[in-house]
Amino acid sequence: MGKNAENLRVLIVEDSLFMINLEKKILSSLGVTQIEEARDGDAAIEMLESEQYDLVILDNNMPKKTGLEILRDMRANSNPNKETAVVMVTSESAREHVLEIAKLGVKAYIVKSLSAENFEMKIKRVVETL
Repeated sequence: MGKNAENLRVLIVEDSLFMINLEKKILSSLGVTQIEEARDGDAAIEMLESEQYDLVILDNNMPKKTGLEILRDMRANSNPNKETAVVMVTSESAREHVLEIAKLGVKAYIVKSLSAENFEMKIKRVVETL
């Protein structure tokens, strides 16, 4: 791991309180202490344009802007998080959707139907590479 987990800045972009709490629990168990959250797409874009993060855990089905729209905005030239690692979390598993997200350089793609253990394993793998 390039950075100590407690030095990582993570943004969770999620509208489900259950998922936010699950993701925070997983990140905390890995030693991550700097965790922020955005509950809709507009808030996420505002935060991503003004702050620098090491990891963004991004739900695709968000109010106001989808995760894909947020990801496209992040990858724009002027965004300070252009190169930030992204984990996309979604209930969508259509091949076209997965391919488009892959082109935008996500570290992992997690389908919400995964068990909590598999979800945790994927997040842990990404955090270890940062």
